[in-house]
Formats: sequence, C-alpha cells, structure tokens
Amino acid sequence: MNIDQNGLDTQLATSCNTLDTLTPAAEAFESLIARLDTLCDAEAALEGAPVGDLAFDRWFQDAEAARTTAISAAAALCDADPLSQMDARMQALGKAFSSMMITADPETYRRLHVFFIAEAAHPRAALQSSAKSMQQFCRLISRLLALLDYLPEDIGLDEANAFDCAFAA
Repeated sequence: MNIDQNGLDTQLATSCNTLDTLTPAAEAFESLIARLDTLCDAEAALEGAPVGDLAFDRWFQDAEAARTTAISAAAALCDADPLSQMDARMQALGKAFSSMMITADPETYRRLHVFFIAEAAHPRAALQSSAKSMQQFCRLISRLLALLDYLPEDIGLDEANAFDCAFAA
C-alpha cells in the first residue's frame, strides 16, 4: 500500500499527537520515549563519574535499571498491534533500538548506532512533521548515543556516511 507524503504525515499526527485516539503502538512508543528520557538522564549522571565516588554504585544501578526498563518498553512496542503504516514504523524503530541495546555483536551494534545517528540527523519528511513524539525520539536517541559508553568502536566518518539508513519496509 503506497501512501503519499501528506497521508503519512496525517497518519503520524493521528497516531502520536491526539491523546484520546492513540493506537496501542503509539501508546507503547510514548512509553518508550519516556523510558529513553530516563535512560539518558541516568547515563548522563554516570558519565565521567569516578568509580571511587560513593554515589557511583547508586548511579550505576539507576542506569542499569533504566536500560532494562527501556528495553522492556521497546519489547512492548514490538508486541503492540500495528494499526497503520506509522505504527509499523514505530515498531521498526523499537525493534532496532532493542536489538542495538541487547546485541553482543560489535558489528551489529555499530551498524544500528550509525543508523540511529543518521536518522536523527536527517529524518525523513514524515518524521519532520508536527509529530512531536518522533522528533523527541530522534533527539533522545541522538543524546544517548553521544555518550561515551554508547559509542561504537573503530567507526570512521566515511563508513558512517556510506551506511544505508532507510527503514526496512
């Protein structure tokens, strides 16, 4: 099913911005955004903290709990029934986020990291629309992935620019 850009923007606004008509996937996406915000705050508090600091253990526990909660929110998004093409896009983002957070494969992590950074830097027109939740997701994922603990190893700018960041249809 092909939907023109205006139709996609309308679906996005309907799925994400109207509180009384949120689809199950949009509700789950909003939950993921809230958990991602908490994760960003927890990881930012931990970044640069000396291991010998008395508060370090608590900050570390808070960051781990926030990470677990964000991954669970992404899983809930993937389990929600998609009622529109935009719901399916939100689910694709949730699946990619979950995969990135749980993978032990450095190459998989690096590719997903590059995907999210590219997506946040140059979102498609549908994501640039008035849908605040998509914009907020891009802002938060960019903030999280800029933290030292979330940087992939050995990635070059040319490699990052060459990565195809299109959504899987």
